[in-house]
Amino acid sequence: AFGKRLDAVLLDKMTEQQLGQLYELRKETKGLQTPQELEELAKEEAELLKSVAATLPASALSSAAS
Repeated sequence: AFGKRLDAVLLDKMTEQQLGQLYELRKETKGLQTPQELEELAKEEAELLKSVAATLPASALSSAAS
């Protein structure tokens, strides 16, 4: 459903691979958005990445930062 927010419950049920695919799809489709829509997408993307990071063990986050 284009233009609709994804339900948090649906996002919680997605695998890491599905979340990664969703992220890649969003990156590819950003060129089709207005600047205001891009800003909203960036905010949603940041929230999504935070939720994914929260599911990872601390060791995965520290190795990714180095």
